[in-house]
Amino acid sequence: MEKTIPKHLMFPSALLLVVIHTLQIGVGITGFARFVFKHAKQDSWIAVILAGGIAHLLILIIVQTLKRFDNMDLFDIHVHLFGKWIGNGLNILYMGCLFSYTITYIINYYAFASEYLMPDYPIWLIAVMLLILVIYAVRGGIRIVLGVCLMSFLLTEWVFLVLAQTLTYFEPQHFLPILEASPKQLAMGTYHMSFSLTGFELLYFLYPYASEKKTVHRYSQWSIFLTNVLYLYTTFLTVGFYSGTGLLKTIWPTLNLYKAVSFPFLEQFEMITISLMLLILLPNISVLLWVVSKGVKKVTSVKQTIALYVLCGCILAISLLFKTYSQISKYTDLFSVVSLYASFIYPIVLFALSWLIQTIRKKRQKQ
Repeated sequence: MEKTIPKHLMFPSALLLVVIHTLQIGVGITGFARFVFKHAKQDSWIAVILAGGIAHLLILIIVQTLKRFDNMDLFDIHVHLFGKWIGNGLNILYMGCLFSYTITYIINYYAFASEYLMPDYPIWLIAVMLLILVIYAVRGGIRIVLGVCLMSFLLTEWVFLVLAQTLTYFEPQHFLPILEASPKQLAMGTYHMSFSLTGFELLYFLYPYASEKKTVHRYSQWSIFLTNVLYLYTTFLTVGFYSGTGLLKTIWPTLNLYKAVSFPFLEQFEMITISLMLLILLPNISVLLWVVSKGVKKVTSVKQTIALYVLCGCILAISLLFKTYSQISKYTDLFSVVSLYASFIYPIVLFALSWLIQTIRKKRQKQ
């Protein structure tokens, strides 16, 4: 079964270099160093490289899986492989995972804003502000959503470069002795790094709209490489800046680094960073809700616009349930486990099952 995607909805594959990168840079980059350092200590940079290598491998697996199904996205693949009932059941589970992801972004941004900008900032105001922008983007279709990703990349990527100022306080001895972490400690550090690298799995839904399928893999790999370099750069800066005890006690070490950034014409640069975080999270939420609303349309035949409004209403209502940072932290920790399975385990399982099922079907057709 081959699907035809209208040409006006397709985009150049080269855009994936930016899009996948922006989808991987979310709330995880603000605090990942603390979790990785807790296990791998001064060898945290090794755990970051290992997690990045796994992400490269998974992109290869995802692209090889998609090549088997022409222009199908993950929702179509589920139904094609497992039938209507089981396939749509898997679709609902996957949509639930992606929907939960959007809540993670909103409540964590609320935590940032409350800590650094306005302590009395109401969460509903942040949710409404974000969701209005998301609705505008998603209603415009896939090309507008990807345009938001490109805008976010161009307007925010520079904010990580200014962290180079903190090299003034860099302490090389924080990385000594090298290779002291045990394989188990490195494995745990790699595991905790995984949540920050999620987002590349959304290629399952973007691939059908890429105009040059032959170059999708190449640009996706370069995007993962760009993300890995950014996380490795941030890891070296945070570990080199903080003492071990200081890093473990800092909730958002990357954000706190901006307190050490200063310009003659500007103070409290971290305030600007928190404001720009809004632009960093906007493309993530936009792509996620575009995917989920599209999935609702496929499973239930409800119009995508109506599904979008209902989903945004649910997100707003659920977000209001989070009152304290402790609640936000527990939800984020729980979801990080779910995201590990959805992003790092499921692509391998799907690749194996799709190969097995298609092999069996081909043998039956020959008989």
